[in-house]
Amino acid sequence: MPHSLAVSIEEIVRRPDPKAAGGELVEIHALLHVERNSQKPMLLGKGGQIIKAIGSEARAGMETLLGARVHLELHVTVLGEWQDDPKKLNRLGY
Repeated sequence: MPHSLAVSIEEIVRRPDPKAAGGELVEIHALLHVERNSQKPMLLGKGGQIIKAIGSEARAGMETLLGARVHLELHVTVLGEWQDDPKKLNRLGY
């Protein structure tokens, strides 16, 4: 994992779960921000294996926390030097 990693939630949508009567499905769209292009492969891994493992583990924890089924979409973006830019830090919620 890169040390300069930030996560922002773009959207959370709650709706009835089509697979469970009376259940809820929570769709979460998140961005994983790194500072350099060279850090993207660290998160993606060969064939997307690392990002898939990250998503699976995070989804399981969220399902426990929320008490609902979760669909988690993760995307990796490069946000150059975000740690040194007050505007970028503010946009990320720091």
